[in-house]
Amino acid sequence: MHDKDEMVEDLHDHSVAAVRIKTHPGLCAGWGNCHRFAPDLYPLDADGHVAIHLMEAPGERADDARLGALACPAGAITVITSIVGHTG
Repeated sequence: MHDKDEMVEDLHDHSVAAVRIKTHPGLCAGWGNCHRFAPDLYPLDADGHVAIHLMEAPGERADDARLGALACPAGAITVITSIVGHTG
């Protein structure tokens, strides 16, 4: 898992093949900050909580996924990165 400093450093790393977004619904407090950065990646339910548990997003959406995760005051989102050509 990346910490927030590593995520900020990686924001413009365009060698990312895809990212996996994992949310932790029990931590989501319904602030909606993630949704503000990427509503299609972070849909909200009727109560304003993130409505996904696990999804994959293409590499060109990695920045949006990370920004949404960084904006979450509850730390309810983890973004897992797959690097192009990474074998280990």
